[in-house]
Order: sequence, then structure tokens, then C-alpha cells
Amino acid sequence: MKYFNSKYLTIDKLSQNSHDMISLRLKEFVKRYKITEYPINCFKLLERIISSNTIKLKYKESDQFSENLDAAAGYHGKEAGYCIMFNSRKIGSFDFSPHRRCNFTLAHELGHIFLGHLLIPSRMKSEADLICEEREADEFASRLLMPKILILNCNFITNVTAEFLVSSPALFTRVNNLKRLDLYKSKPVPTCKTCGNTHFSLCTKYCKICGTEVNKSTTRGIMRIVYSKFIIGSNKCHEYGHENDWNARYCELCGQPTLYNDILPAWQIERKKYIKSLVRIEYREKSQKIS
Repeated sequence: MKYFNSKYLTIDKLSQNSHDMISLRLKEFVKRYKITEYPINCFKLLERIISSNTIKLKYKESDQFSENLDAAAGYHGKEAGYCIMFNSRKIGSFDFSPHRRCNFTLAHELGHIFLGHLLIPSRMKSEADLICEEREADEFASRLLMPKILILNCNFITNVTAEFLVSSPALFTRVNNLKRLDLYKSKPVPTCKTCGNTHFSLCTKYCKICGTEVNKSTTRGIMRIVYSKFIIGSNKCHEYGHENDWNARYCELCGQPTLYNDILPAWQIERKKYIKSLVRIEYREKSQKIS
């Protein structure tokens, strides 16, 4: 089956050397700056990079850009280092898809920097070289903000773009390059909006992981999270004596804390660990392919 639009496919236009370089540089980047939480706010990430003093980098806003230019990165020699100039008129709340485009743009400029594109002046490159570098920076940004393994763990419903802080076109391009446009038509799995739990019994009134009341609205979550089942013993509800699953923090009937609520790790911590483990698997697989 064909699950991509060849008109907008860019991934096949990159050489294997480009793919390998992006994978290697991205793995180094994620490790160096300890990127373990998603979604990634690139403005906060930029502050972390600057404060780490691992690279000479400055960031400035300007209102002198043309309307169709979001940002530009430049290299000014060993002493001055790199500078990213951003169109101040394009920065806005991440609540809106057009403004989330800024997040991808910043990741794109970081791609130019960490892929080494700026070390050679543009005037010394051919048009084909510049086009290739733009595609490489786009791919770097796409993989950074939207890891494949997380994309595949999502329900493709309204606001899925907000889960990754990207615009609708950026998400479409990523999914198209993964050749998984079928995801847009996939049937959503009932998922808790608060914690990402996907396990609900027929009698469930409250989410067993976070205690959120279950209804059609609260089960339209996006990122699906698997919570470990700790084999301990009986996990009864204080109120009704209902026997809950071993990983239940809250009773699915009354929403009150279970016997193991204080014993089990906080669901927020386990959620972060699960996402971190997924991304770690993805980067491990990519490094094995390169070697």
C-alpha cells in the first residue's frame, strides 16, 4: 500500500551519507544537551545550549526581517561564534499552529549549526549544495521534535500538532516522509487526556492512573502511555473494596486513592520515564544501522 504523497516527499532526495550524518549528529546533540522530555520547546533549549558554554552562540530578535522570513543563522568566526536572528513579528503563543512554526524554524537553524553547514560560506556553494543543506536541516528538526517512535504512539486527532509543538504542515511533512499517511485515518484508541492511560474496563468511571473522571471528552488523549504492572498483591479501594489492577493509583469506580497509591511511583514520573525509554530505543536503533 502507498501511504505517502510523492509530490511532497523529501526524504528520498537525501543521500545515505546525509541520513547517516543527521542520525549521528542528532544522537550527539540529544546526549550532549540531555534532551529527555517532550515536547521540546526550542526557545528554552536554546537558552540551555547558550548557558552550557559548549558552543559560542547568541540569539537576537529583530523586526527588520521581511514578512516571509522567520529566522537566519550565521557563523562569524571562532571569536564571535554563531548567531541566530529571529523575526520578532513571527513569535507568538504555542497555542496556535502558525506560531508553533517558530519552534520548528528554530530547530531547523540549530540543524544548520550542528550539521556544520555554516562553517563554509554560502557563496562558495552551488545551488544544489544549498538545497541539500536545507533538506538536511529540515530532517534534523523533524527527527528532533517528532521522533518516529513517539509519532507511532499517538492518536491522530485534533491538536496532535500541539503534542509536539509544531505546525500542521511540519507534522504532515514528517508523517509523509515516514510514509505513514495512513495514521491520519487510523481509529483513535481511547486514551486519557491527562496521563495517556489506554486501559479501561467496562465499569471504569475514573482513570485508574490519574483519577480523572472518564467520559467521551477526557478519553480523547493523544500520546498513549503504557504503565508498568507491579505484581504486589491485592489493591483494593478504601471506599468500596473494589479490586483494582496492580498499577492502579486510583479506584476506577470511585476515583479515590487505592492501597498502592503511595507505594507506586507517581504517574507523572513514570510517564516521563516511558517517553524517555521510547526515544532511547529509537536512537539506539539508528546508531546500530549506521555501524
